[in-house]
Amino acid sequence: MSMRPYLVAACLAIVIAINGYLLYKEEFMDQERKERHIMGRADPLVGIKYRKVKRGENLSAFGFPAKMADEAERRMRKLNDLYGAKLDSFLRTISDPNALADATCGKTNQLRPRYGAMRFLVEASGGRRDPIKLQGISGLEAQEWALRSPITEVYAHVELVDEPKPDATMMAVAAILEGKERDVLESIQPWGRSIMPGRWSWPKVKNAHRGIRQRLIEYFSLMHLVLERVNGPDGICSQEEDEEDKPG
Repeated sequence: MSMRPYLVAACLAIVIAINGYLLYKEEFMDQERKERHIMGRADPLVGIKYRKVKRGENLSAFGFPAKMADEAERRMRKLNDLYGAKLDSFLRTISDPNALADATCGKTNQLRPRYGAMRFLVEASGGRRDPIKLQGISGLEAQEWALRSPITEVYAHVELVDEPKPDATMMAVAAILEGKERDVLESIQPWGRSIMPGRWSWPKVKNAHRGIRQRLIEYFSLMHLVLERVNGPDGICSQEEDEEDKPG
């Protein structure tokens, strides 16, 4: 019996396998190049300043509609009046100041403070992710869920693009709070980036996820108050800058 058919089949299988490997490798490298290109882009909100006088302006930049922005500003004032001293104490006595600085000082383009603050200000319980309640805690701690969540990938996918949506930050944070990071990364509506109507839609997010509007107001209020403090004259981010300026 001739071995020729077997040799031909074996050679064909090897060729197919090599071609498949090369195609896979090329696709993988293309994806790597794409991700490096995206992560190398400038944050569209890189110049944002976390100051009391900038609250309304910043909320608009995050994509808050006017009514939500007004509610968030009122919530900031109330939180500050009720728990400002407690929050100051938490920040002074935090057990891992380096982790707080990494999350909130914005030293790299990979983790911006508006997202990094979620590590300390959002807790997971019973399948839900909710902003922490200052009245019910004794300190700020990094949350395990945030270490597993692809927060930086979500941020890059919606904001480090040619034409980010005006409400990109608000929508991205909404997805993370709802545990819908994969929907964002796979452009599944209502977080799709297609030009088709309704693919990217805050009204649909709001209707599909009860309570998300109020949770966004709570998170962004907490986040802004914390970032105002860490970037203030005595804040951890200002202290880091002072250390970098020292000679030697």
